[in-house]
Amino acid sequence: MALNKYIRLYTSYNVWANKQLGEVAIGLEDFDFDAEVNSSFKSIRKTFLHIWDAEYIWLSRIQELQPKNIPSKFFMGSKDGLIKQLLDTSAAFDEMAACLNILSLERMIEYKLLNGENGRSKIYESVMHCMNHSTYHRGQLVTLFRQAGIKTIPSTDMIQFTRMEQKNKMTHY
Repeated sequence: MALNKYIRLYTSYNVWANKQLGEVAIGLEDFDFDAEVNSSFKSIRKTFLHIWDAEYIWLSRIQELQPKNIPSKFFMGSKDGLIKQLLDTSAAFDEMAACLNILSLERMIEYKLLNGENGRSKIYESVMHCMNHSTYHRGQLVTLFRQAGIKTIPSTDMIQFTRMEQKNKMTHY
């Protein structure tokens, strides 16, 4: 399989996995969504905001735009609004990845880090980093959901996604 197909698999998986946990979050009471926790980020809300921040920033960088409105700095909306906008950003990332070919994935991009320093990486490295980053923090969300008393949490394993995709392809023939 070509690199662009792997990258697209990863971004499509990311949309699906974010949706899986987004649906759990929407079912939470606002108190649990915003309750202070001992984790990388101080609440489930702030963990979702961090995932959204990273996806927005990396999508902007890949599109050679300077990120302007970092979600965690401006978003004051509801839990449902946060999840919707995170999913919109994840879908935009996936749509962008659908347009990338092998040559474009190898292209080096230059950008400013949040601390103002210069950064550069290949597009495929940036995409893989961002998707892996989201996976890492989804793992934290699972733990935070359990601490909030959620008993049923869907699997976000990539193999679950690929099995579902295979099943969907078989039913579309």
